[in-house]
Amino acid sequence: MPPATPADLRAAIATDLVSFIGKPLRTAARDLFATLGYSSGRTLDLGSVTEFCTLYDSTGALLAKFEPAIRWQSIQLLFQLTSADIARSSGRQLELIAPDPADLSARAIESYLFFALELAPPADGKLRSRTDLCDLARALNRLFPMPALVLFKEGDRLSVAITYRRGNKKDRSKDVVERKVTLIKDISLSRPHPGHLVILEDFSLPSLSALRGRDIRTFADLDAA
Repeated sequence: MPPATPADLRAAIATDLVSFIGKPLRTAARDLFATLGYSSGRTLDLGSVTEFCTLYDSTGALLAKFEPAIRWQSIQLLFQLTSADIARSSGRQLELIAPDPADLSARAIESYLFFALELAPPADGKLRSRTDLCDLARALNRLFPMPALVLFKEGDRLSVAITYRRGNKKDRSKDVVERKVTLIKDISLSRPHPGHLVILEDFSLPSLSALRGRDIRTFADLDAA
């Protein structure tokens, strides 16, 4: 369970951020999101960056613009979050809703995908710009019909991107990925800024529930928050 008070939660978030320095990216990222109240046993091993692109980048859009084979060190599908996970109605480990990677994009499933993407250090030593990260987050979202939250790790910094979507007016079975992206950028792993800790605290499930004045129990509640 997440800590009971905001101060405790911020302290736990800071501890999780430091752990990224020594833990594998997948483990550290899942621990951070669990502290924020988001976890699920539904996951999938994507293998290498090349395998991910082979499975999901059928048009070559990522390969053409973002050079993942060169500029990405790894990509992890952390978990697929659904209403069942949010409700916490069962303590058992849940199976991935779509065990076949080809079926992961089934539109009937209301869920979020949580990704962690480690970027290779740029040749000039500068961190990626806000525009670069937002463009990449939108591109990843276009590969799937459900929303995808992306955590970027770049050296000793983390960024978190949430891309907005809306229903397609012509085809209700599809969503449209919008230009708007909420980006929490350049969070220090060793010495996180207090403001970043507050922002991450505000993103936690308990904080969003408090903001709504009632518990978030379903995917629809979370999407509306």
